[in-house]
Amino acid sequence: MKIIPNWRQAWRWYSVNCSMLSVAVLAAWAALPEAMQNSFSPLELKTAAITLTLLGIGGRFVDQQKAEKP
Repeated sequence: MKIIPNWRQAWRWYSVNCSMLSVAVLAAWAALPEAMQNSFSPLELKTAAITLTLLGIGGRFVDQQKAEKP
């Protein structure tokens, strides 16, 4: 296994941002008091996590390079 050459720019990638957002949403939900957690259905939590994960996977297929100026 080898680290990619532009690993320092990884925080800018859509896939990494979606993954970080997914972790943030799940961590925020876990930090809520149980009474507030129960106001969300398990389906809503699963849907948010799956959506962010799929967006992250899709983000890997998007060209995120800036167009080179002539």
